[in-house]
Amino acid sequence: MKKFKNICSLFIIIILVLLSITGCSNGEKQDIKDTFLSEEKIEISNEINKILKIVKQDDDGLIILGRDNNDNLVYFKVDNDFNSWQEINIEFIRAAIKDTTSIISTDLNSDGNIIIHYLDEDNSSERILFSDISTEEIIQIGLESEVRQAYITDKDLILYSEAEDKLLHYDIESNKLIRKYNDVIIPKIELSNNKLIIDDSDKEEIDIYDIETGENIKSIDKISDYSNYIIFTNNNSDDIYFKSNEGMYKYKYDNNEVELLFNIDNTQLSNTDMELKKFVVVGDNSILAYGRDNEGKEQIYKYTFGDSTEKLSLEDNEMQEFVIYSLYENDTIRNYVLNFKYDYPEIDFKYTYGISEDKEITENDAITTLNTELLAGKGPDILFLDYLNIDTYIEKGLLEDINEIVENNHESLFNNIVNVYTKNDAIYAVPTAFNMPIIIGENVSNIKNLNSLISRCEEIVQSEEITLNISSAEELVDTFYESISTNILREDKTLNVEDIEDALNKFKSIYELTVSNLSEEEKEIIKDNRQYMDRFTSLYLVNKNANMNISNIKSYKDILFISGIKEQYKCDYTLWNGDNGSYFKAIDVVGINSNFKNKNVAKEFVNSLLNGSFYSSEFSNLSVNKYVFRNTLNSIKDYESGVAAMDENGEGDVLEAIKLKDQDIENIISDASSLNKAVNVNNIILDKIKDEIIEYIEGEINIEETLKKINNNLEIYLSE
Repeated sequence: MKKFKNICSLFIIIILVLLSITGCSNGEKQDIKDTFLSEEKIEISNEINKILKIVKQDDDGLIILGRDNNDNLVYFKVDNDFNSWQEINIEFIRAAIKDTTSIISTDLNSDGNIIIHYLDEDNSSERILFSDISTEEIIQIGLESEVRQAYITDKDLILYSEAEDKLLHYDIESNKLIRKYNDVIIPKIELSNNKLIIDDSDKEEIDIYDIETGENIKSIDKISDYSNYIIFTNNNSDDIYFKSNEGMYKYKYDNNEVELLFNIDNTQLSNTDMELKKFVVVGDNSILAYGRDNEGKEQIYKYTFGDSTEKLSLEDNEMQEFVIYSLYENDTIRNYVLNFKYDYPEIDFKYTYGISEDKEITENDAITTLNTELLAGKGPDILFLDYLNIDTYIEKGLLEDINEIVENNHESLFNNIVNVYTKNDAIYAVPTAFNMPIIIGENVSNIKNLNSLISRCEEIVQSEEITLNISSAEELVDTFYESISTNILREDKTLNVEDIEDALNKFKSIYELTVSNLSEEEKEIIKDNRQYMDRFTSLYLVNKNANMNISNIKSYKDILFISGIKEQYKCDYTLWNGDNGSYFKAIDVVGINSNFKNKNVAKEFVNSLLNGSFYSSEFSNLSVNKYVFRNTLNSIKDYESGVAAMDENGEGDVLEAIKLKDQDIENIISDASSLNKAVNVNNIILDKIKDEIIEYIEGEINIEETLKKINNNLEIYLSE
């Protein structure tokens, strides 16, 4: 079978981290060493549609239990290099379990024997089937109570009963209950090297038992310093392995140390669209990961790591580094890079970002660092320009003209969106996705700008209804700032005092018509419901606490919500333009560093993004590729699930089954085609003027003082 290899990092610093171990002294910190890491994508046999379990055998081979396209059980023996796939006949098991849909769980042991936990033909009781592959012997075990999961060693059967919060340990041959492990709450179970490892969700420790005696031989502290960890084991060792968001680790049983085997950045293990939740140790320096991608396809990846002095099959020293950058850590971008890189195995792709989720540095510092590199003729090859000053980068010649790429995709794109960063017939940046701002509510079709919004607010106030789903001046600024953001500065980078004053006066009018009229109780209700603000159901589904709502269409599923609300509640929606014209929120705006190292790869990267397939799930941002946009909506237009929104008292509403009409799709495409102005919010400017805007809106300072403070706050920034 074909394999695809990518060297994720040639030299990775491996740091040995210590965990405190209950009842044991901590081990000494190990020396730092250099390692390499390779990632191989394994091509799976066409006979396998779903992988149930992979187990390493003592002869260095692997066995794989799965299902085929007809949902039948299939069984393969595979060599460690996945060059040879041998299907083993398990017809005798299929004959014993006629209905494979009744299977609840399965497990394999290193001898290749299988257990199947299933419902009998009447679906009235649960059973366990144990099969010896070498002899084709079958043992059937009836269960008196429901169990959630079954596990096996060479002769032991472990059952988890969720109803009773117990693990039940049986001898398979005699079908006798050996012992019970009581008060076990949703555990993670591993069986390895004659040990039972229980990671109980309700306990502070991971317990290790001798499976022969049932004795608790060791307890270790929960791996609490590592997020979303998954434990797994090695059949030939007492060591415990675990994968977390931070990396791949090994807990050394003998000396109580935790060793970082390799960092998972820039590997499929960090791909949030990939469900790689099962792992197999296949050698001292080799681990398999398997699971499903976001399209439901099975995937296997092999990770090989070792000392840097060891040789790899590829000529690693000749590998070229290709760097993709975004200001903020972005899972969408990371996932795209991880999928793209397999077309170029000779290139070491790296995704980097200025600011992680914990915001260790300020936005200004991160941008300064990036700008220094770019002005020195260095920096990343690909830039995602969200939250960056795109116009300045264009003026300084830091971005490559990508007009040819856009033009080659002309027929398939929303050209009104992808051409917004055109200067002198050149295109230096292009949005690859977008959000559409809308206002939804009663009689909103004539609201085109802040003035007409104010007029509608005045009408609503007269009827003593709550106007907007906004409970504070800060929420008001957050809601409306986008609609004026492109008018803050003139083309010469000076402050646009007239437009700012006009906008702030309108903000104040809206505040006085909305927030200032709310009772404290009403403010709290709206504040509590802010979690729903990115879903249009918030307007009507939670106590129907406002007449209008302004938000963004962030995904195709949002379009379903809009259509459902229109139909069920007989309301309107219209594009929200504020005072910016027909604007949209540009998402994943990509540009190429004019000092790029690999022209062909850089252009193909941008081209592949514009093809849009990465933005085709119901939850993704809207693609600038109009074919993808339309096809995605068509694929979900018969969506039949309703949605409910309830407050803490269980009060709210249910939106009935949502279905898109063909005309709804045409209308939203028409709306998308009318957008002509990109908003890329400069957070540095917003941070410098937000407090002053709030003070003015709340009446604490007058307009003259507000404008003076804003000018002073921005003076240094504007001079740079």
